[in-house]
Amino acid sequence: DPFRAKYVEAAGRVLDEILAGNAETTAEVRNTFYPGVQELFNTASAAGLDTIVYSSGNSVFIRKGLECIGVHTMVKEPREVGPKKEFSSYRKLQEGYSRTVYVTDDQQEAEAARHGGINSVVMIDPEAPDFKEVYNAIAALQDADIRMNCTRAESIGIPHG
Repeated sequence: DPFRAKYVEAAGRVLDEILAGNAETTAEVRNTFYPGVQELFNTASAAGLDTIVYSSGNSVFIRKGLECIGVHTMVKEPREVGPKKEFSSYRKLQEGYSRTVYVTDDQQEAEAARHGGINSVVMIDPEAPDFKEVYNAIAALQDADIRMNCTRAESIGIPHG
């Protein structure tokens, strides 16, 4: 795929600039994430949830980009889990977790996640991201954990915007 090759090459160049300490590039990368993403990750982490970004993009670039906004998380790619629009990928993505919240801005991914058995799927509008439903889903996981008094094994998947 020629586009994918160009994307990987461009992401590699930007990653090199971040690693070299280029402040302007780092600032630009920070601005590529939806407003509120850092706070959302912080809330999920404070709730004891594992966070995973499931993206078709360059995982090293995404991980480094998130680190630029203070977020440290796992990043999974379709080559590890499976295509993002196939329900079997979501079954694999949630292996080892008793409950999972999946956040996406793509309707086909949302449907695949639901069919793949994801407990809570939240759609966000990429033009006006509002994470209220995600915060509610995190709170519901905390409430269920308190009621069930079980071992923590939850995750939240958050898209790279």
